[in-house]
Amino acid sequence: MKKLSSLIIALFVFGIVNSYGQAITDNINANANVVQSLTLTGVDDLSFGDVIAGNNGTIEIDGTDGSAIVSNASVGQLGTFTFDGTLGAQYAISFSIPTELTGATSTLPFVMDGVNYGRVEGAAVGSGNFNPTAGVSIELGDDGAGAGVANISLGGEVQPTTGQATETYSGTITIEVTPTSI
Repeated sequence: MKKLSSLIIALFVFGIVNSYGQAITDNINANANVVQSLTLTGVDDLSFGDVIAGNNGTIEIDGTDGSAIVSNASVGQLGTFTFDGTLGAQYAISFSIPTELTGATSTLPFVMDGVNYGRVEGAAVGSGNFNPTAGVSIELGDDGAGAGVANISLGGEVQPTTGQATETYSGTITIEVTPTSI
């Protein structure tokens, strides 16, 4: 019995010593999936044209067909962005929106806080009207050629006071598109 125990201990010690002296190896794979880069383009500026002092000028977006609904503004041009990327890719979209537009001598209050001030078209998921201050998540739809595409339109409201200075006002609206799943 003592010889058997000694033999087991010797085999165990030899196994430990021997395993420290051996090199071991294993493998992993390196994989990459190349996708189309995202292209983002500002197409049209949001333009109210002439707005009469003391009357809020609005450009809302029709929830049915995406057309501009203009009130107290002479032009009513929706601001638009378009972007192309990988079909089915998902993105979170947010905006930096000024609270006022700046003129040479004064400022003009500006808002985009409403569900009728933003619209996504062409997305597989997320198309329709949205509130730009809250942002939106989308999945790019098919452009007909197998690439992903979406179009974004923006409206808003300017709020001139009765004594508002007669001048041209402007501000910058910045869009940020963050991939959430490519």
